[in-house]
Amino acid sequence: MDTATKVVLTILVSLVLGIALIVSLAMLSAPSGSARGAQASAVADLAAANAAQAAATADYHAHGGIGSPLDSPLGWSYIASKNEMAGGLNRFAIIDSTNTVNFDQPYEGDQHAHLVVRKMAGSSEYEVIISVDRGQLLDGDQAGIKARLDDAAPITFDAERPSDNDSTHLFFDNPLGRDIRPTELDYLLVMAQHAKTLKVQVTAFENGSPVFVFNVAGFDLAKLDNAKPY
Repeated sequence: MDTATKVVLTILVSLVLGIALIVSLAMLSAPSGSARGAQASAVADLAAANAAQAAATADYHAHGGIGSPLDSPLGWSYIASKNEMAGGLNRFAIIDSTNTVNFDQPYEGDQHAHLVVRKMAGSSEYEVIISVDRGQLLDGDQAGIKARLDDAAPITFDAERPSDNDSTHLFFDNPLGRDIRPTELDYLLVMAQHAKTLKVQVTAFENGSPVFVFNVAGFDLAKLDNAKPY
């Protein structure tokens, strides 16, 4: 298989996985009992936005890019979709990890993690979600999430699955009893706008505690707040 064919196949695989990620994010509900927002809608808009990003990645390779599409320096994607039920827009900022993991069977194969900052229509709150394409990320009493910006001390969060108990997604949740503002999550989002890297450690069932590295340079809450539908 020549190099050009390999690049095209890699781009197609990235596009399929990316669309699957956007679809799952649009359907994701916050953990039950939480006031963190309603279910997202307009899956087609989000899928189209991710397809546009994949096209930009293909253009990057066509002009001399190196590595897989997910390793391209495209950085954050800011995406919005109309919430048909609540009115207004659901807004997302999405970025992929620069490193990959390879879990044991049946979740084998190199994969990146996805980091999402989400603001639902009608809400003033931001949510942070980390996800993988395959595997079981542990939550609750079984595990937490550790996040480290550049060389700062790690911040520990409670890990919460969405209301459908999808094991590939975890919400960053403030530790119990620490909802007085500013919270750990408030601090993370503010400081991420001034950081270069964010390292996130989760616990995966029978696969240890992998650390994912995100190049968060350029993250901007204002861009998220003003994201427009594609």
